[in-house]
Amino acid sequence: MIRPNEFQIEIGYGEMGTFVRVVHLPTGNENLTESVPEYEVGKTRDELVSKLKRLLFSPEDIRYDVGRAVDGDFIRAVHLPSGIERKAMRRDSSFEELLNGVIEELVLRELKS
Repeated sequence: MIRPNEFQIEIGYGEMGTFVRVVHLPTGNENLTESVPEYEVGKTRDELVSKLKRLLFSPEDIRYDVGRAVDGDFIRAVHLPSGIERKAMRRDSSFEELLNGVIEELVLRELKS
């Protein structure tokens, strides 16, 4: 899973006002937004983290499935080019958690190569 501690988040005040900087530490990818209204800091932080996550894969490469099993409904996220798949019972997980698991494995494979 992509862990929150893999992101370095800096919120500060510079010449142009409040800024938000997010760095994905394993890859070094970085996003910065300046002149952020104070009431938008949390939303901006979340958007920057999401953008960095999307740099790790193409959204068109992910397929989401919902299905039925004996124990109840399940959900699945599949990275089509690599075949990496995460599956869980619907009551136990979310698509976001499954996607994080897929992205984590993609990052690990990239770092090993």
